[in-house]
Amino acid sequence: MHARHPDRRGLTLIELLVVVSILAILSMSLVPTAEIVTVRLLETDLQNNLRLLRRSIQNWHDDCEKAIERDLRAAGVGNVRATLLAIPDCFFYPPSIGSLTTTTPYTVYDAAGNYMGTFNPRAYLKFIPNNPFIQAPIWTQHYASATPVTTTSTYTLGLIDPANVQTIASGVFDVSVPPATATMRGFVQALDGTYYRDW
Repeated sequence: MHARHPDRRGLTLIELLVVVSILAILSMSLVPTAEIVTVRLLETDLQNNLRLLRRSIQNWHDDCEKAIERDLRAAGVGNVRATLLAIPDCFFYPPSIGSLTTTTPYTVYDAAGNYMGTFNPRAYLKFIPNNPFIQAPIWTQHYASATPVTTTSTYTLGLIDPANVQTIASGVFDVSVPPATATMRGFVQALDGTYYRDW
C-alpha cells in the first residue's frame, strides 16, 4: 500500500471533476451571450446599410430634380416650377438600386410622355452593400409609382425579380430586407421584437 506523502502536490480526481464542471457551466452561459452580440452586430450593419442606400436614393432624387430644373431653364421654359410639379415625383427616383452605382444618363419624361431633360448621375455608391444576414446584396425595392401601389421587386446581384416590374412601376423610393424567411436564413425578428422587413 502506498502511503500518502504530505509533500506531494496535485489535484485529486474529485477536485479535477469539480473544476471541469464549473468551467463547463460558465462556458455554456457565455454561448448565448456571444450569439446575442453577433446578432446585434449584424443588426447594426443592417441599419447602416439601409441608411446608406436610403440616403443615396434621396440624393439621386434631389440631384435629378435639380438637373431637370436646369435643363428646363436652359430650354427657356416659362414657368419652370409649374412644369416641374407636373412631372410625377416617381420619375425623379432611380429605376433600380443598381443605378446608384453607375453613371448612365437617365431621361425624364412628364406624365404625358414628353421629354423633360436628361440627368447624368454620378456614382452614388461604389457597390451595393450586402445584406449582412445573407452576406449578399439582396434587397427588396419599393416603387414610388406602381399599379398596384404596393409593387415591390427583389434586387439580387444586379438582377431584378420579377423582371417585368419596371413595365408597371417606376422609381425606387425605398429598400428593405426580403420578407421571405428562407432568403433571410430564418432571421425575421430583431432582438428588440420588431421585424427586419419593417426597418
